[in-house]
Amino acid sequence: MTNDVYKGLEKLLTGRDSMRQLVKYMKTLDVRVIVPKITCPCLVVHFNDDIAVPVRLGRAIADSISNSEFIEVASIDHNNLAQAPEAIQAIREFMTKYS
Repeated sequence: MTNDVYKGLEKLLTGRDSMRQLVKYMKTLDVRVIVPKITCPCLVVHFNDDIAVPVRLGRAIADSISNSEFIEVASIDHNNLAQAPEAIQAIREFMTKYS
């Protein structure tokens, strides 16, 4: 995915109504039962000042997946991934390693 495509996706998803629906849906999710069953390589990317999900929960998810890597990005929240070149690079490297 190119940066321009990702930026377009972010813009589409960050409208007020979209974000409201997404946050409401996220509050209903509990993936703790299925996470330990994941066996494929996973990269967990978490922003250290995420206002919706504390970084400790991102670390806990990564710790629950046997074949995972964790990257903590210095930023406020995941809606700003296009402005985090180190995260984009980590994702590219991870995808290259496992493709």
